[in-house]
Amino acid sequence: MSSDRPTPPCATVVFLSDADPDPDRSDDSLGAALAAASSDPGAASLDVHVASAPSTGATDDEIVTAVVKAIRASGASRWLLAASGARVDAVSQTVARILSGEAGVFGLAGVVVTSPGDFDGVPTLVLDDASASGESPVEAIATFWRDRAGLGPTMSLDFAEVIASTRTSPQTRALLARRALADDPDYRPQTLSTSQLETLRVVADLVVPQRAPWPGAELDLAARIDVDQNLGKSDGWRNNALPPDREAYRRGLDALADLRLLGVDDQRARVAALVAGEFEPPAGEMTAEQMQLWFEDARVDLVRAWLAHPATMERIGFDGFANGGPGGALFQGFDLLGADRREQWEPTMEVVR
Repeated sequence: MSSDRPTPPCATVVFLSDADPDPDRSDDSLGAALAAASSDPGAASLDVHVASAPSTGATDDEIVTAVVKAIRASGASRWLLAASGARVDAVSQTVARILSGEAGVFGLAGVVVTSPGDFDGVPTLVLDDASASGESPVEAIATFWRDRAGLGPTMSLDFAEVIASTRTSPQTRALLARRALADDPDYRPQTLSTSQLETLRVVADLVVPQRAPWPGAELDLAARIDVDQNLGKSDGWRNNALPPDREAYRRGLDALADLRLLGVDDQRARVAALVAGEFEPPAGEMTAEQMQLWFEDARVDLVRAWLAHPATMERIGFDGFANGGPGGALFQGFDLLGADRREQWEPTMEVVR
């Protein structure tokens, strides 16, 4: 039975090939598999684009330039960067440049390599580890994309190109690049307990219903808040009636521990009672007034985490970040400020209301 429900796009892979292949490496299964996929895309579940790298002695700038050309030619808004053999170190350097915002591209979703490297929080598939499952390299990458790197919301190519352009400063591009990385489906809480995190996920679904177009396309807002709490990040304000943020989250979520056991209507009623200051938590947690104040802060945190993602920015029609280069030196403002007026460089955004 056919369905009109959108499905996640297949993975686009930008493969950094060896210009000077090692004659002793006849077992480069990743390179061979991706080369075959690029020459016969109809037979593979990946969209492969080869970055023809300069010689082994090439500078970082030359390597990044080769990768950037392949990324732009791919026409993808999210992509994986892959390499094997001696090119793994080059990919590590390239990823660092991309995440710094200096490479002038946007949409890195993950890395596929044949040996471990320093990829600083980017979802990574080490093919030697994946080979234990018996999958071919193409199958392993497709699984990695489906279950890890390709999770979360995606942006249109128009919007990604504005982030990659000189309209967006490297500093802003770097922030958005990290925010766009997929949440870890096996995330383990760092500040909250496992049960508190699960309760916060229920709260997040009630407060910010994301209406994801396909399973796995939503953000794990609860995990993002747990990370921020662990790092001590906040909006810089706390009501004097509340304990410190970490303690307030723990106590507030403990008071809502039974929320996961309630039906949807009762969950919504609980939220309404919290907002009105009418929910009396179990003894020893917080007062009804404190729960009301904490829940106000929690709602702000959840909405802020959702709005910070570039895909959300496109969804609500916001491109105000695209105002020029580093430090304001190349500041470029907006000329057309009227309602429903779009400048020539702006992406076409279909705002969801």
